[in-house]
Amino acid sequence: MSMYCIQVNKLLQPLKNGGWSKTKQNLYVTLTYDKQQRRTTCKPLINSTHIWYESFLFVLDKDEKKKMKIEIFDKNNKKNDAIVSEIIEMNRSRMVKKTTKYLEIQHGLINYDNEQKIKSLENDNKGLNDKNNQLRKDFDKLVSKNDKFRILIESIDNLINDEAYE
Repeated sequence: MSMYCIQVNKLLQPLKNGGWSKTKQNLYVTLTYDKQQRRTTCKPLINSTHIWYESFLFVLDKDEKKKMKIEIFDKNNKKNDAIVSEIIEMNRSRMVKKTTKYLEIQHGLINYDNEQKIKSLENDNKGLNDKNNQLRKDFDKLVSKNDKFRILIESIDNLINDEAYE
């Protein structure tokens, strides 16, 4: 399970909205991944664009083919149909800034660097475990040889002692 962050920054170009004046648009953005959905607040036009800078978290599954749907709506539009709809590929690496056709966003895995470090440490740990297991086997062989050597020395000592008493 990975945590995915997407930040909706701003609208890049004016949108046509079935006769509505762009100055009356009260836009919001919905983000849909699988069955998860998030929505920005409604933002009126400011300095000739719509600006959100709102971030949302999603739980990603292992299916790398799934994509995110981004739709822009106008709260003032009675039809409640999306003005535009886009599909983006999920960025399964660290956060990056991206521009879609209509929006500036940032998106990616919020713990990407930590997850990579964990994978590296797990690989290092596996290598150390393998080396430790080999050292245990080598140690067991030495102990076995040492036991045989000890038994041989004891046998020689016993023979010497037996001859000394005869």
